[in-house]
Amino acid sequence: MNLKETAEQYRENAAAYRKRINELKARLESENNAMEALRLRGRIRTLESFYAESMNTAHYLDRYYAEQHRGEDNAI
Repeated sequence: MNLKETAEQYRENAAAYRKRINELKARLESENNAMEALRLRGRIRTLESFYAESMNTAHYLDRYYAEQHRGEDNAI
C-alpha cells in the first residue's frame, strides 16, 4: 500500500466519523434526558477530534506523496 492509498483510507474513515457525528447530532436534537444529552455531546466531541485528525493525516500524506513523486514526473 502506498501513501496515496493510505491517505484515501484516512478519508474513508473520516467520512464514517462524519456520518456518525451527524447521526448523533440528530439524536441530540430530540434528546430530553439531560444526562443522555451530555453523554451524546461527549461522544460527538470525541468523534469530531477523530474526524479532524483523520483529515489532517490524509492531507499530510497527500502532500508528502506529491513531494516524493514530483521529481519522478519531471524526469520523463
